[in-house]
Amino acid sequence: MEKAPASGKKWILWIALIIAAAVFITVALLVLAGGKGLSARFDDPGQILSAYDPETFPALTLEPDGVASVRMARDDLYYFARKAGILDALEDTLAQQGCTGMGLRLADGGAVVYARCRTLGFLPLTYKAKVAVDWQDGVLTVTPEKVWLGNAISLSPRRWPDVFGSPLRIDPGAVSDSVLSVSLKGEALEVRLTGLGEPLTGQLLADRDMLRAAGIYGVSVSDDETAAALLSSAPEGVISMDAADGLLRSAADAPEALTALLAGCTSESVQSLWPELETNYRRALLSRVAQAAEERHAAVDGALALEQARYEKLLTAVRESYKSGSLAIGETGFFSAASGEAVTAGGLTTLSATDTDSRIVFLYTLSDSRDVCLEDMPAVSTVPRADRKVDESRLSSAEVYDLGVVLTSEGNVPLLLHRDRDGAFLLRVLSDTDYVSALVERSIPVLCADDFPEPACVVTRDSGEGWNGAQILLLK
Repeated sequence: MEKAPASGKKWILWIALIIAAAVFITVALLVLAGGKGLSARFDDPGQILSAYDPETFPALTLEPDGVASVRMARDDLYYFARKAGILDALEDTLAQQGCTGMGLRLADGGAVVYARCRTLGFLPLTYKAKVAVDWQDGVLTVTPEKVWLGNAISLSPRRWPDVFGSPLRIDPGAVSDSVLSVSLKGEALEVRLTGLGEPLTGQLLADRDMLRAAGIYGVSVSDDETAAALLSSAPEGVISMDAADGLLRSAADAPEALTALLAGCTSESVQSLWPELETNYRRALLSRVAQAAEERHAAVDGALALEQARYEKLLTAVRESYKSGSLAIGETGFFSAASGEAVTAGGLTTLSATDTDSRIVFLYTLSDSRDVCLEDMPAVSTVPRADRKVDESRLSSAEVYDLGVVLTSEGNVPLLLHRDRDGAFLLRVLSDTDYVSALVERSIPVLCADDFPEPACVVTRDSGEGWNGAQILLLK
């Protein structure tokens, strides 16, 4: 048996080496092509989320019809995916398809996905894909349109890696029921949601104390007539959710109508809205409407404080003038001790009260009532008289009297302004009978605090400097 020539074996060896070299070079070129310039394109979700500030997550914007929208950049998407509980599941799905690294870029209204995949079961190559994003049947669908190996080698669909072989479907969970559409715009994913089109559920309670004070001071809580009517007519402060929902559906500007309504409600009840919505969506929607309502509520409260200050200044001016001896007691009213000119409540204030619908009155108590403040007032015997015709039959010269003011408020409510023993400023609502009686009294009215009826309701408010709180005492 003859042996094969040695030269034949050498040719076989050389052919094997050439094939191996070609394979090696091909693999090397693939690896180089598949990684060139793309290593920085892969995202590290853990690093992104550790550096992410949740306060920067974009707030919802509301359109006039109530539709809500949010624009999420790449980092916002990672944060939302983690909060929605879908990031881990998505990473597992990609890993099962041989993806060992992934990156997302949004720009110019388009999306590009970068992926490092195991090719042939072992070879790590990097791919770039242009993808379309769409919302279909409650699922976010990411569909590859064109795929490149590395940065420039375009691949036919049959050579795409498995991760790009079919559309990727992402179910965002409970929030999907509220999503209207999803689209790419600029460098963000814009999601449009039902927003204020969600049925208005929960329980709204009118801020009755604020509304009562606003009625006294003549301050408007809402420019929306329908919202104002709902607030003022709510039985026991509970607002009909059907009526509130109807307000939104009929409003030309739903966010403004809801803001007008919520501005007159308690902050606790505002936080009760939409309890059945997905947690993150509810928080975002509630934050948007609650913030606007809170700002409006604060503005109303500020306006009430400014109005109240005018009543406080009036009573302070009357009492301080009396204590200093600047007021002299006359036959029908008070006069300036220096000039002899009449001094009226209407002349001491910027309120709309006039000489004919306001009156400075004496206050006293026989039972040590706390509703008058006598400790800082002089004995009536030491107060100057305007003339000798003063009828003092209703006054006791040995007694000390407090001073108050009867007037009609800016909200057209008859009031008695006075101070209690603890230094609190009181606005006591009077019956029409008591109000008219004080106005038509020929001499200075003298009112006994013991005869004041018990208030049906007391509204407590902050007061200005020099007062120990403020109270509005209502008859009903």
